Amino acid sequence: MAELLQNNKVVIFDFDGTLTYDSTNPYVTLLQKIGVPKRICNKALKNSAKVSSPRRMKIIFRVMSKLFGMGGISKNDIDDVAKGTKLMQGTIECLTELRHLGYKIFIVSDGLLPVIEQVLGGHKKLFDKIYCQDCEFSKTGKLQKIRFNGGKVASVNHIIATTGAKTDDVLYFGNGGNDLCIKTTNIKLCCVNDETKRVSENNMLSWDYNLGDVNNFEVIKTFILNDCKTNTKGKDVKSVEVV
Repeated sequence: MAELLQNNKVVIFDFDGTLTYDSTNPYVTLLQKIGVPKRICNKALKNSAKVSSPRRMKIIFRVMSKLFGMGGISKNDIDDVAKGTKLMQGTIECLTELRHLGYKIFIVSDGLLPVIEQVLGGHKKLFDKIYCQDCEFSKTGKLQKIRFNGGKVASVNHIIATTGAKTDDVLYFGNGGNDLCIKTTNIKLCCVNDETKRVSENNMLSWDYNLGDVNNFEVIKTFILNDCKTNTKGKDVKSVEVV
């Protein structure tokens, strides 16, 4: 994988739980804001991790838009979510190094663009493009609509088409069951901070690599640059260490 990536240098990241660490899922935070019990929020999040169909995802975001609209969610609430979302330690430094080495870097996420942009700030320029859901607000700042972008598979296929990369030369990092649909694009998937086991232990077999629990981005960068002779089919990578 290391040699393949050096040829084309395309790396794709999920956002929540992959580039961030120890931060609450934004949808759970907003649902709790409008009075949905945490237990129900967590159950909904677990069930959504099983959804990969773009049609069903579109329906989910349509329902979410109506719930947030009726609940009075505003741009200020979105801003509060962003303030409570923290990037993993070393993310900016390591991404900067990868950019200097010529890597093309993308985000493909089911998250909200206003949140992601605020968390990244001026470091948004480190990414060639961010694929996620944008929001429409009223003149008074109330959330009116979450615009579904077509799903992760469509986003990854667009990246492959626009970069001219071979599927074997593209590596995706994610943490949830909703990332596994990307296997249909035939690129390699690497799991970090695994949420998949909350859905099904068998889903771990769908990952090509598993870095386990990661709280420092240096681990991910080392894996990208060195490959570390990893085991495949979801087995833990034992040899990645932060020096």
